[in-house]
Amino acid sequence: MHKADVVNFFGTVWHAAIALDINRKYWYALSDPLPKWIACELEVITAGGLRVDWSLYPRKTPIPEHMPRQLRRGRS
Repeated sequence: MHKADVVNFFGTVWHAAIALDINRKYWYALSDPLPKWIACELEVITAGGLRVDWSLYPRKTPIPEHMPRQLRRGRS
């Protein structure tokens, strides 16, 4: 998620910072694209109005094709 997309959604940097509960100095110190945790938080805050673009956040390790099944544990 790019900072420009967030500012376009909220209208101003000030409103975007208020939504994230941060000050404007911290907003300007953030990298572009925004860190993944902030992008996810914005998607929740805006109820999907802003969506995380996962292509901006490549994985460091690939996901295996066949993940092992989880063990089922019954409760008694």
